[in-house]
Amino acid sequence: MDVNEGVIVYYQQQFYHGKNAINLLNKLSEQSTVREKLAHLFYKNKFVTFFGYPVLKILRNLNLSLRGTAKIQHADFAPIFKPVFGADWDKLPAVIKKHYANRPYSNDVTRAKGKMTITFSPIMKMMAPMLSFFKIFAPAPGKDISVEVDYLSSPQDARFVFDRRFYYPQLAKPFEFKTTLWHIKDNVIVDTLRFGVGLKFIYQFDGTKIKFIHNGYVLVLGKLRIPLPLTWLLGRGYGEETPVSDESFHFFLESVHPIFGRIIRYEGVFVLTP
Repeated sequence: MDVNEGVIVYYQQQFYHGKNAINLLNKLSEQSTVREKLAHLFYKNKFVTFFGYPVLKILRNLNLSLRGTAKIQHADFAPIFKPVFGADWDKLPAVIKKHYANRPYSNDVTRAKGKMTITFSPIMKMMAPMLSFFKIFAPAPGKDISVEVDYLSSPQDARFVFDRRFYYPQLAKPFEFKTTLWHIKDNVIVDTLRFGVGLKFIYQFDGTKIKFIHNGYVLVLGKLRIPLPLTWLLGRGYGEETPVSDESFHFFLESVHPIFGRIIRYEGVFVLTP
Protein backbone atom coordinates (compact mmCIF):
# COMPACT_ATOMS: atom_id res chain seq x y z
CA MET A 1 0.00 0.00 0.00
CA ASP A 2 1.46 3.33 -1.09
CA VAL A 3 -0.29 6.50 0.03
CA ASN A 4 0.96 8.19 -3.15
CA GLU A 5 -0.97 5.63 -5.19
CA GLY A 6 -4.23 6.09 -3.33
CA VAL A 7 -5.90 7.21 -0.14
CA ILE A 8 -5.51 4.84 2.85
CA VAL A 9 -8.20 4.42 5.50
CA TYR A 10 -7.81 2.40 8.71
CA TYR A 11 -11.21 1.34 10.03
CA GLN A 12 -12.10 -1.38 12.55
CA GLN A 13 -8.59 -2.87 12.48
CA GLN A 14 -8.53 -3.15 8.69
CA PHE A 15 -6.85 -1.05 6.00
CA TYR A 16 -8.68 0.14 2.87
CA HIS A 17 -6.80 1.54 -0.11
CA GLY A 18 -7.68 3.54 -3.20
CA LYS A 19 -11.14 2.85 -4.63
CA ASN A 20 -12.09 0.65 -1.66
CA ALA A 21 -11.20 3.48 0.73
CA ILE A 22 -13.35 5.94 -1.22
CA ASN A 23 -16.32 3.55 -1.13
CA LEU A 24 -15.92 3.10 2.63
CA LEU A 25 -15.67 6.84 3.28
CA ASN A 26 -18.79 7.33 1.18
CA LYS A 27 -20.71 4.82 3.31
CA LEU A 28 -19.56 6.48 6.54
CA SER A 29 -20.04 10.10 5.49
CA GLU A 30 -22.95 12.31 6.48
CA GLN A 31 -25.52 13.34 3.88
CA SER A 32 -26.83 16.56 5.37
CA THR A 33 -26.13 18.86 2.40
CA VAL A 34 -27.00 18.71 -1.29
CA ARG A 35 -23.28 18.40 -2.14
CA GLU A 36 -22.83 15.46 0.23
CA LYS A 37 -25.94 13.74 -1.14
CA LEU A 38 -24.70 14.13 -4.72
CA ALA A 39 -21.27 12.78 -3.76
CA HIS A 40 -22.93 9.82 -2.06
CA LEU A 41 -24.98 9.02 -5.15
CA PHE A 42 -21.89 9.30 -7.34
CA TYR A 43 -19.49 7.20 -5.28
CA LYS A 44 -21.87 4.51 -4.04
CA ASN A 45 -21.68 3.02 -7.53
CA LYS A 46 -18.52 0.86 -7.60
CA PHE A 47 -18.48 0.96 -11.40
CA VAL A 48 -18.30 4.76 -11.33
CA THR A 49 -15.64 4.66 -8.62
CA PHE A 50 -13.59 2.12 -10.56
CA PHE A 51 -13.30 4.42 -13.58
CA GLY A 52 -13.57 7.77 -11.83
CA TYR A 53 -10.96 7.28 -9.13
CA PRO A 54 -7.96 7.00 -11.53
CA VAL A 55 -9.02 10.33 -13.07
CA LEU A 56 -9.09 11.96 -9.64
CA LYS A 57 -5.64 10.53 -8.91
CA ILE A 58 -4.25 11.98 -12.17
CA LEU A 59 -5.72 15.38 -11.33
CA ARG A 60 -4.25 15.23 -7.85
CA ASN A 61 -0.76 14.39 -9.17
CA LEU A 62 -1.05 17.17 -11.77
CA ASN A 63 -2.02 19.63 -9.06
CA LEU A 64 0.98 18.60 -6.94
CA SER A 65 3.29 18.97 -9.92
CA LEU A 66 2.00 22.45 -10.81
CA ARG A 67 2.39 23.56 -7.21
CA GLY A 68 5.86 22.03 -6.89
CA THR A 69 4.77 19.85 -3.98
CA ALA A 70 6.73 16.63 -3.45
CA LYS A 71 5.04 13.28 -2.94
CA ILE A 72 4.65 11.90 0.56
CA GLN A 73 7.80 10.09 1.68
CA HIS A 74 7.91 7.09 4.00
CA ALA A 75 9.94 9.28 6.34
CA ASP A 76 6.70 11.18 6.97
CA PHE A 77 5.20 8.15 8.72
CA ALA A 78 5.59 7.92 12.49
CA PRO A 79 7.25 4.75 13.86
CA ILE A 80 4.93 1.80 14.40
CA PHE A 81 5.59 1.86 18.13
CA LYS A 82 5.11 5.61 18.65
CA PRO A 83 1.38 5.27 19.40
CA VAL A 84 2.15 2.26 21.63
CA PHE A 85 4.30 4.36 23.96
CA GLY A 86 2.23 7.50 23.46
CA ALA A 87 3.47 10.50 25.42
CA ASP A 88 6.45 8.46 26.66
CA TRP A 89 7.90 8.12 23.13
CA ASP A 90 9.98 11.30 23.41
CA LYS A 91 11.27 10.18 26.82
CA LEU A 92 12.62 6.82 25.61
CA PRO A 93 16.39 6.23 25.83
CA ALA A 94 18.23 6.52 22.50
CA VAL A 95 18.84 2.79 22.03
CA ILE A 96 15.19 1.94 22.69
CA LYS A 97 14.03 4.54 20.17
CA LYS A 98 16.42 3.13 17.56
CA HIS A 99 15.26 -0.38 18.37
CA TYR A 100 11.61 0.55 17.72
CA ALA A 101 12.19 3.09 14.94
CA ASN A 102 10.66 1.01 12.10
CA ARG A 103 7.89 2.79 10.20
CA PRO A 104 4.77 1.22 8.66
CA TYR A 105 4.42 0.84 4.88
CA SER A 106 8.18 0.74 4.44
CA ASN A 107 11.13 -1.59 3.96
CA ASP A 108 12.78 -0.48 7.21
CA VAL A 109 15.18 -2.96 8.79
CA THR A 110 16.83 -2.67 12.21
CA ARG A 111 19.38 -5.33 13.23
CA ALA A 112 20.78 -6.48 16.54
CA LYS A 113 23.31 -9.12 17.56
CA GLY A 114 24.04 -10.59 20.95
CA LYS A 115 24.73 -13.55 23.20
CA MET A 116 21.85 -15.17 25.00
CA THR A 117 21.55 -17.59 27.88
CA ILE A 118 18.43 -19.74 27.77
CA THR A 119 17.28 -21.60 30.88
CA PHE A 120 14.70 -24.40 30.93
CA SER A 121 13.03 -25.96 33.96
CA PRO A 122 12.77 -29.80 34.05
CA ILE A 123 9.13 -29.66 32.92
CA MET A 124 10.11 -27.34 30.08
CA LYS A 125 12.77 -29.77 28.86
CA MET A 126 10.04 -32.38 28.47
CA MET A 127 7.80 -29.97 26.51
CA ALA A 128 10.58 -28.45 24.39
CA PRO A 129 10.34 -30.73 21.30
CA MET A 130 6.62 -30.03 20.85
CA LEU A 131 6.90 -26.28 21.55
CA SER A 132 9.89 -25.82 19.24
CA PHE A 133 7.91 -27.49 16.43
CA PHE A 134 5.17 -24.91 16.90
CA LYS A 135 7.91 -22.23 17.05
CA ILE A 136 6.65 -21.01 20.41
CA PHE A 137 10.00 -21.25 22.23
CA ALA A 138 13.64 -21.91 21.39
CA PRO A 139 14.44 -25.65 20.99
CA ALA A 140 16.96 -26.09 23.83
CA PRO A 141 18.66 -24.38 26.77
CA GLY A 142 22.20 -23.08 26.41
CA LYS A 143 24.73 -20.49 27.51
CA ASP A 144 26.16 -17.64 25.42
CA ILE A 145 24.25 -18.67 22.30
CA SER A 146 24.87 -16.28 19.41
CA VAL A 147 21.63 -14.68 18.29
CA GLU A 148 20.85 -12.33 15.41
CA VAL A 149 17.58 -10.42 15.21
CA ASP A 150 16.15 -8.49 12.28
CA TYR A 151 13.30 -6.10 13.06
CA LEU A 152 11.36 -5.77 9.79
CA SER A 153 8.64 -3.50 8.46
CA SER A 154 6.35 -4.31 5.54
CA PRO A 155 5.51 -2.01 2.62
CA GLN A 156 1.99 -3.48 2.68
CA ASP A 157 0.87 -2.74 6.24
CA ALA A 158 1.83 -1.81 9.81
CA ARG A 159 3.22 -5.15 11.00
CA PHE A 160 6.47 -5.34 13.00
CA VAL A 161 8.34 -8.61 12.41
CA PHE A 162 10.92 -10.19 14.73
CA ASP A 163 13.14 -12.52 12.68
CA ARG A 164 15.44 -14.31 15.16
CA ARG A 165 18.26 -16.75 14.37
CA PHE A 166 19.73 -18.88 17.16
CA TYR A 167 23.17 -20.35 16.41
CA TYR A 168 23.30 -23.48 18.56
CA PRO A 169 26.72 -25.18 18.22
CA GLN A 170 25.05 -28.62 18.08
CA LEU A 171 22.77 -27.68 15.15
CA ALA A 172 23.88 -27.76 11.52
CA LYS A 173 21.95 -24.59 10.69
CA PRO A 174 20.48 -21.71 12.70
CA PHE A 175 17.14 -22.18 14.39
CA GLU A 176 14.89 -19.45 12.96
CA PHE A 177 12.12 -18.11 15.13
CA LYS A 178 9.94 -15.50 13.42
CA THR A 179 6.97 -13.72 14.98
CA THR A 180 4.78 -10.80 13.91
CA LEU A 181 3.73 -8.01 16.23
CA TRP A 182 0.50 -6.06 15.73
CA HIS A 183 -0.61 -2.99 17.63
CA ILE A 184 -4.14 -3.68 18.89
CA LYS A 185 -4.93 -0.55 20.88
CA ASP A 186 -3.33 1.84 23.37
CA ASN A 187 -0.18 0.08 24.64
CA VAL A 188 -1.34 -3.49 23.88
CA ILE A 189 0.59 -5.60 21.37
CA VAL A 190 -0.15 -9.12 20.14
CA ASP A 191 2.94 -11.15 19.23
CA THR A 192 1.72 -13.73 16.69
CA LEU A 193 3.50 -17.07 16.50
CA ARG A 194 3.11 -20.05 14.22
CA PHE A 195 -0.45 -21.25 13.45
CA GLY A 196 -1.92 -17.95 14.66
CA VAL A 197 -1.22 -18.36 18.38
CA GLY A 198 -0.73 -14.89 19.84
CA LEU A 199 0.75 -13.59 23.08
CA LYS A 200 -0.73 -10.30 24.24
CA PHE A 201 1.59 -7.92 26.08
CA ILE A 202 1.16 -4.51 27.65
CA TYR A 203 4.20 -2.35 26.85
CA GLN A 204 5.20 0.10 29.58
CA PHE A 205 8.07 2.55 30.02
CA ASP A 206 8.84 3.14 33.70
CA GLY A 207 11.33 5.96 33.12
CA THR A 208 14.39 3.74 32.74
CA LYS A 209 13.35 0.52 30.97
CA ILE A 210 10.65 -1.14 28.89
CA LYS A 211 8.40 -3.73 30.54
CA PHE A 212 6.41 -6.43 28.72
CA ILE A 213 3.48 -7.45 30.92
CA HIS A 214 1.42 -10.57 30.19
CA ASN A 215 -2.10 -9.87 28.94
CA GLY A 216 -3.26 -13.34 27.89
CA TYR A 217 -3.14 -15.65 24.85
CA VAL A 218 -5.28 -15.36 21.73
CA LEU A 219 -5.92 -17.12 18.45
CA VAL A 220 -5.41 -14.64 15.61
CA LEU A 221 -7.84 -15.19 12.73
CA GLY A 222 -7.70 -12.14 10.47
CA LYS A 223 -9.15 -9.29 12.50
CA LEU A 224 -10.43 -11.65 15.22
CA ARG A 225 -8.56 -12.13 18.50
CA ILE A 226 -10.09 -15.16 20.20
CA PRO A 227 -8.97 -15.69 23.84
CA LEU A 228 -7.14 -18.96 24.47
CA PRO A 229 -6.83 -20.57 27.95
CA LEU A 230 -3.14 -21.38 27.59
CA THR A 231 -1.75 -19.78 30.75
CA TRP A 232 -2.10 -23.13 32.54
CA LEU A 233 0.18 -24.68 29.89
CA LEU A 234 2.62 -21.93 28.87
CA GLY A 235 2.59 -19.69 31.93
CA ARG A 236 2.55 -15.90 32.20
CA GLY A 237 5.13 -13.98 30.22
CA TYR A 238 7.11 -11.03 31.53
CA GLY A 239 10.13 -9.23 30.13
CA GLU A 240 12.25 -6.09 30.23
CA GLU A 241 14.61 -4.14 28.01
CA THR A 242 17.12 -1.94 29.83
CA PRO A 243 19.56 0.43 28.08
CA VAL A 244 23.25 -0.35 28.53
CA SER A 245 24.52 2.34 26.12
CA ASP A 246 23.20 4.34 23.18
CA GLU A 247 23.75 1.26 20.99
CA SER A 248 23.12 -1.69 23.30
CA PHE A 249 20.47 -2.99 25.70
CA HIS A 250 19.98 -5.81 28.19
CA PHE A 251 17.00 -8.05 27.50
CA PHE A 252 15.21 -10.77 29.39
CA LEU A 253 11.95 -12.59 28.89
CA GLU A 254 10.58 -15.36 31.07
CA SER A 255 7.45 -17.40 31.53
CA VAL A 256 6.19 -18.33 34.98
CA HIS A 257 3.79 -21.26 35.30
CA PRO A 258 1.05 -21.07 37.98
CA ILE A 259 2.17 -24.45 39.41
CA PHE A 260 5.74 -25.12 38.26
CA GLY A 261 7.10 -21.60 38.65
CA ARG A 262 9.60 -20.23 36.13
CA ILE A 263 9.73 -22.64 33.18
CA ILE A 264 11.88 -20.67 30.73
CA ARG A 265 14.04 -17.57 30.68
CA TYR A 266 15.91 -15.79 27.88
CA GLU A 267 18.56 -13.27 28.86
CA GLY A 268 21.34 -11.39 27.10
CA VAL A 269 22.83 -8.14 25.86
CA PHE A 270 22.22 -6.99 22.30
CA VAL A 271 23.99 -4.41 20.18
CA LEU A 272 22.29 -2.59 17.32
CA THR A 273 24.24 -2.98 14.09
CA PRO A 274 24.15 -1.14 10.74
